[in-house]
Amino acid sequence: MSSGIQLGVISATGLPDTAEIGTDNYLVAVDGRVTWLEGRSERSEPGGGTGTLVAIARGFGRRGELAATSAVRVMGELYRPGLPGNPTRAMLDYIQRAHARLRARTMQSGPLDLGTSLTVAWVLEGRVHWVQVGGTRLYLFRNDKLVRLTPIHTQHEFEMRDGITSVGPDTGLVQAFIWGSEGLGDDAALRLEEGLDAGTEYLAPGDRLVLCTDGVTDAVDDVSMYDVLRNVPDPQHAAVGLGERARARGSRSHATAMVLRVNRVPARTIPVEREGSAKTFY
Repeated sequence: MSSGIQLGVISATGLPDTAEIGTDNYLVAVDGRVTWLEGRSERSEPGGGTGTLVAIARGFGRRGELAATSAVRVMGELYRPGLPGNPTRAMLDYIQRAHARLRARTMQSGPLDLGTSLTVAWVLEGRVHWVQVGGTRLYLFRNDKLVRLTPIHTQHEFEMRDGITSVGPDTGLVQAFIWGSEGLGDDAALRLEEGLDAGTEYLAPGDRLVLCTDGVTDAVDDVSMYDVLRNVPDPQHAAVGLGERARARGSRSHATAMVLRVNRVPARTIPVEREGSAKTFY
């Protein structure tokens, strides 16, 4: 790709008996095109943005497929001419507005019965800017180390932020795009904090970014993901390898993996350094 990013993606449909667990979708916006899944086929349209903008979504509920598709389609609207002065802040504000708009529209047609996890990453001028909602994930693989950049929006995650000692099991997500949150204050809104749920990382040639849905990460732990990335340099082969390993280890639900390899970055005087709140190292 002209942006200096090589990209691979795999999105495997879940087995029939797991259709209610969740439905995945993804977005790739690069080189003047915006591409997403419509059903199980790719669709694309012209776009006038800069850099490489990608997103993955995992919908849930009775209309989970609609939630995931709506999320990636609305994220594609970020891929427009011009660059924001602070891309991370602009993405964070945009996602809050898009969430409020889609949630209000959905509630007009009845009870709120859908939502989606959403991870968005925008590679611009040698940096990746990202925002996270829910349980999809973004990793950085650099210099033979794997680091998870994104949190998972469980009850324990927010209790830890608030200095509360957890007394019960971590029962799952308490926040999702369109659906909102549960027990976090204003449940119609999203609780997103810059530096925790949104961040920026400088990139270097050879870096790889990995976006995954639960269908991959529920079966493929970080050690296994590290093993695939270390031994499979091609991004498309690596994405397929993650999907195949998830199936081999018992994943029956939708599984989406996207791998971006950084081939070159613009010249700069600022040294490469890892920013944000990394969770895991290998």
